[in-house]
Amino acid sequence: MSAYMNRSAAEYWGLNWPKDIAVMEPSGRGGPCYVTWAEILERRRKWQAERLARKRTVPEPRVRPCYVWVFHNPSWLYQGWWCYVVTLRDRIAVNFRTFHSQLAMSLMAEIPVGVVPDRTNFRSWMEAFADQYPRRTTHHRQAGTVLGWIQDGRIFTRLKP
Repeated sequence: MSAYMNRSAAEYWGLNWPKDIAVMEPSGRGGPCYVTWAEILERRRKWQAERLARKRTVPEPRVRPCYVWVFHNPSWLYQGWWCYVVTLRDRIAVNFRTFHSQLAMSLMAEIPVGVVPDRTNFRSWMEAFADQYPRRTTHHRQAGTVLGWIQDGRIFTRLKP
């Protein structure tokens, strides 16, 4: 048999199954396989336990490739120095609408350009970064990039053990 039959269908067709049988499933051996309510409840408990374990398990932080992009926007709209961390999926603005100080301090510490890592020196760091790691200018603006890795909001220019 290659079809499932639940208990309500069996009762409709007049089949008299024992009370503990819930479903008739096809088996690979050719004949039907009867599944009891206890087996169904055990499958549900196992599935729920696995699902809870997946939800409770904290995944290892992923190390993703990225590049740090610093540029100066000379136009009157959004004028100034901007820093982004660009990954394959998203572009994280370090200082656009909010200031991500943890990420900025990680950048300044990992990519030394002769500026003391301090929140107040971030603009000076961006200027020195663009001078030290120049990128071919686009749209008449000064820019710089460095390849690296990001993990948990921290930047690494090389993988560390």
